[in-house]
Amino acid sequence: IPVIAYTLVISAMVASAVGTFQKNDSADPNILLASIYFFISDIFIARDRFVRRQAINKMINLPLYYAAQFLFAYTTAPTPLDASSPIVFPLSYLVLRVITTTIF
Repeated sequence: IPVIAYTLVISAMVASAVGTFQKNDSADPNILLASIYFFISDIFIARDRFVRRQAINKMINLPLYYAAQFLFAYTTAPTPLDASSPIVFPLSYLVLRVITTTIF
């Protein structure tokens, strides 16, 4: 039951971020990106814990988790930047680069 409850809470977080982004033109896209990164990172935690322990789970989970935490914190800055800001695209590129380098 705790796993199901946690999954529901994380899914609600992503749904809330998507809904906020769709309804509000001035919503910071970093919040949406952070929630998606966080959700995907949790999939790999669950996979490592309940399916099969493999190093690849942590190699994918950790960059996504830290990127999500950074973006969540970044959105609390006094002057939030938009999706074209100099931080969002390089950070996303870096996360994807680390993951693809690790896998391939």
